[in-house]
Amino acid sequence: MARHKTQDAGLVSQMRTRLAGVSSKAWRRLLAAEKRRRGVAPGRLVFVGIHNVADVWWCAERAVRKAREREARFFGAYLRDRIGYSLELGRVERLPHRMEDWLTVGEDLTLSDINRLLAARRKRLHDDGRAVVAEARDDVLFVDPALSEDKKEWCAEWARTMGWELASADEDPSVYREMLLLREGERYPTIRWQFAWEGYVLVGVPDGLTDELVYEFRVAHADQVARRFVKPVATAQADLLAQFFRRPTRRVQIHVTASGKTYTLSGLADRERASLTLRTFGEVDAGQPPSPPAAWKCEPGRCEYVATCQVRRPAKDQ
Repeated sequence: MARHKTQDAGLVSQMRTRLAGVSSKAWRRLLAAEKRRRGVAPGRLVFVGIHNVADVWWCAERAVRKAREREARFFGAYLRDRIGYSLELGRVERLPHRMEDWLTVGEDLTLSDINRLLAARRKRLHDDGRAVVAEARDDVLFVDPALSEDKKEWCAEWARTMGWELASADEDPSVYREMLLLREGERYPTIRWQFAWEGYVLVGVPDGLTDELVYEFRVAHADQVARRFVKPVATAQADLLAQFFRRPTRRVQIHVTASGKTYTLSGLADRERASLTLRTFGEVDAGQPPSPPAAWKCEPGRCEYVATCQVRRPAKDQ
């Protein structure tokens, strides 16, 4: 393959901004077009987050339902990455005029190209301080609950000035995990990419990625929850990422908020377990009844699908 000149960073930024402005309705139309292009039925699940696959070890029914609910989001990530990386590597100079022509951009990208981009990110990685005070998402300012009262008041004033709502970061698990990752976790470069498996396109981004390992960081509120329930999901996700990114080892850390402890699990990636995780997800998606989770996971407020889900275990059987 011919070598290409790396694209100008300003142009790449402009194109990424244009992609970010695509409406959710337009992404759904593109998703339907991509399924037609692949000869796949409209209702078939194709684009899935690797973390959703790993969640079969929490509850397989919930994992599949959430994957279906979020398919358009992961398709958007899939296409934005293919286009963005193609621009960054100089494979294309601009976005095609017709949106449906975007579907073929980046078809020639390989894991070697992704590793090349990762190397550039590694060179740029620097620790400019881990103090994360707040993060704004969808007009809500999430504030780190560990902040001092004067800093919380400063954030409240900031939110009022911007017209945002104010919330504690621990009210949103994904925001809180990102804050704790920066404050408590280890620092590695990373990159998101996609992988084909049995008709699916699996989209994954490790919390860290080197030439030898993938890094995964999780949060639990208590030691017992960390060991019994979070560990199986976290290690499964790390095993999947290690398999697809072709890294021999994985490093998992689970931070327990109640004690402040961080447990570290390092070792060779378990390829057999990764295969079992994939098979389990595929079987449940195909209609095979999943094993019910622990009953407490089905309590109202813990699972968003509890009102319609039939895969439940009586409390006395947990």
